[in-house]
Amino acid sequence: MSRKPESIFRDKVRKQLVLLPNSWFESIQQRMISGTPDLLGCINGHFIGLELKSSSGQVTPIQEYKLKQIAKAGGIAIVTNPENWDQVLDLLQHLSKGDTRVKTEVAST
Repeated sequence: MSRKPESIFRDKVRKQLVLLPNSWFESIQQRMISGTPDLLGCINGHFIGLELKSSSGQVTPIQEYKLKQIAKAGGIAIVTNPENWDQVLDLLQHLSKGDTRVKTEVAST
């Protein structure tokens, strides 16, 4: 049985996130809390909300609302997909090394 592209991307992201120093991430069960980003975490005191999408995936209105709430509260809310993941990972790596001068806005889908 072949795996969905979203599952393959999620596994790739998780494997790379565990390698970041000074960080913690937790996967959220979407059936439990509608609209909450797929991964919540903290890097060097920065709250992170990551919404993972496939190349063609779209953010729902409730997901967009919750991501905006995270950003409004001072957290970093990012929609990532296979196309922008390298840019997002670069940002997260800088944060994990204590570089707070990095631009925290990453283009969403």
